[in-house]
Amino acid sequence: MFPFLTVLFLIGGLVSVVAQDIVMTVETLGGAKITKTWTKFRSNQQVHKSDVMIGDIQSEEQKDILFHIKVPKIQAPSDGPVPIAKITLKYLNLQTNRGVSLEATVAIRRPGKGEPVQKSNFIVDKERNRLLAAESMEEALRLGNEKKLCCRAWF
Repeated sequence: MFPFLTVLFLIGGLVSVVAQDIVMTVETLGGAKITKTWTKFRSNQQVHKSDVMIGDIQSEEQKDILFHIKVPKIQAPSDGPVPIAKITLKYLNLQTNRGVSLEATVAIRRPGKGEPVQKSNFIVDKERNRLLAAESMEEALRLGNEKKLCCRAWF
C-alpha cells in the first residue's frame, strides 16, 4: 500500500513542475551597484550584474530573492521614475517545451529634499527583515561557537 502512495506522490511532483532551468539576471543601470544578493540559490554576483540560478519551480510556487542596490547621489530631483535595474528571467516552459525570456525594468522615484518619500513595499520589508534576522542569528551562532560572544543577564 505505501509504495503505491509513494509512486503517486512522485508522479504528482513531476507533473507539477512548470518551469526548468530558471536563471534570473539583474543588471544595474545609471551607475547603480549591487551590494548584496540575498539567496540560497547558486549565484554569481558582480558590481553591476547578478545571475541567480533558481533551477525548477512547481506550479503555484513563489520564490523571493532580494537584491540590495546602491543608487548614486542625484544632482537634481527627477519628475518621474528613474530606471535603476533591468531584470531578465529565462527558463524552459514545460507546457510548451520552449525557452522563454522575460524582461522588466525596476524604477524608483528620486524626490528632492522636503518632498514626500515613497512608501516602502510591505512584502519587500517583510522579506528583508526576515533575512536580516536570519543573518544576525547565524552571526550570533558563529560568535558563540568561537567563544567571542559575551552576554549579560539584565534582570
